Amino acid sequence: MSAELPAELVEIAEHFPTFWAEAGHLMTETLYAESKLDRKTIELVLCSLLAGRRWELGVKTHALKALEFGASAEDVRGAILLSFAVFGTSSAAAGLHWAEQAMKEAGLTS
Repeated sequence: MSAELPAELVEIAEHFPTFWAEAGHLMTETLYAESKLDRKTIELVLCSLLAGRRWELGVKTHALKALEFGASAEDVRGAILLSFAVFGTSSAAAGLHWAEQAMKEAGLTS
């Protein structure tokens, strides 16, 4: 299992397998359902928040999820730009850089 995970998630999956397999995902599913937001909006909000937290893997993952759920590359960029208002320039710039990398690597932008 851990060979498929990004390096920064290996230890949590190895040391807390029940949480990783069940509780963590159930919590996320419950949060998404309780928010009453559509999935595209959820993913865009997460892009902005994760840029603010400066979590590269999270930004990349949720940028691609946002596109999967109908967002455009411009939507992703705009959501991340909004992180500037709360978290500042460095978070927004880093987040935008990571999202662009992910979208380019996935062949979704030029």
